[in-house]
Amino acid sequence: MTTYPPERHMLRDLRLSSEWVSDDTCVARAPVDDFVRDPGGGLRLGVIATAVDVAGASLSIAAVHPDRTATIELAYQTIRAVREGPLIVAARVLRQGSRQLAVGIEAFDGRGRDDLAGAEPAGLGSVMFQRLPRRAEHAPIASPKRRRAARSELGLPGSGLDRPYVERAGIRLLDENSGAAEIDNHDWVRNSFGSLNGGMAATLIEFAGERAACAAAGGTWAASDLSVIYLAQSGPGPIRARTQVLRSGAEHVVCRVSVVDAGNGGKLLSLGSVTCTRRE
Repeated sequence: MTTYPPERHMLRDLRLSSEWVSDDTCVARAPVDDFVRDPGGGLRLGVIATAVDVAGASLSIAAVHPDRTATIELAYQTIRAVREGPLIVAARVLRQGSRQLAVGIEAFDGRGRDDLAGAEPAGLGSVMFQRLPRRAEHAPIASPKRRRAARSELGLPGSGLDRPYVERAGIRLLDENSGAAEIDNHDWVRNSFGSLNGGMAATLIEFAGERAACAAAGGTWAASDLSVIYLAQSGPGPIRARTQVLRSGAEHVVCRVSVVDAGNGGKLLSLGSVTCTRRE
């Protein structure tokens, strides 16, 4: 049994890192390049959601180790797009109970620096985790240490994207008019349970919402606010996003996205809400 994530994986190719800066605060970072930009030129919210999940998971895993945690809800609201990078995400414990842990998130554009000094506020968010007893069949995850220590790099020599993130993930647009999209649950996008990684589920929801906004209102749209409720683990898929436009205006389009396991009778996996803004 290998430790998660494997050598070739989205978390490694995003070149994410994490670092404890206090007993209850963990910081995740990710570089920004053209492969991870949204249609408006900012960093994809799905990538931000992945960094949020990594920073929050470090806190939750340390809190419950040797048990495990699963993300059950994630929300992020944009202040301004991350354009220069690196992305810096600071996660802090808000509340810890016997079964759930709440984490608050602040995101920043490092503007060429990888520390918070001079970083520009980019967004606020939160993430909720549920405690799960670890079973023998689960891949082991090392416990992050609650102390200031050297930065932990998920990227390995040779890690990095060689094509746009959505393309590398294998997200496919099924219907231009409705924003329906799907992805297979393959090794590069799996979590430690063998299900679709939560950050990739957020990326699928972001992509579907953007495509639906473009179809509903014309022009170029990019996600600015995102919330996801995770309801179930996926099988091999394909995993499909179905989008409903709730509100369409001159500057904002709001979409509801349902993610189902099309390979398992349409089992509902997650529900998302995406607010898209017009980009020229």
